[in-house]
Amino acid sequence: MPNVPSFFYILLIYYDLCYSYIAIVYPLRPRMSKSTARIAISLIWCASCILAIPCLLYSQTISHRLELGYQLCKCTEKSRK
Repeated sequence: MPNVPSFFYILLIYYDLCYSYIAIVYPLRPRMSKSTARIAISLIWCASCILAIPCLLYSQTISHRLELGYQLCKCTEKSRK
């Protein structure tokens, strides 16, 4: 689930590339406004947060001390008892 925002940003970049193609082919049509871009980014973050909720609820972090003062953190699924 941590890659969900990245996936949505890649989709937004793809959308922008398609939009750029349209801007080259039809140069006099209006482009995406700042408010539309803000709405798209806000929707991406909201969808990412909603899709990350199961990972937040059903996982736990286990940390192990290693040599030389290093610490290893591992995210695992919670055990169902």
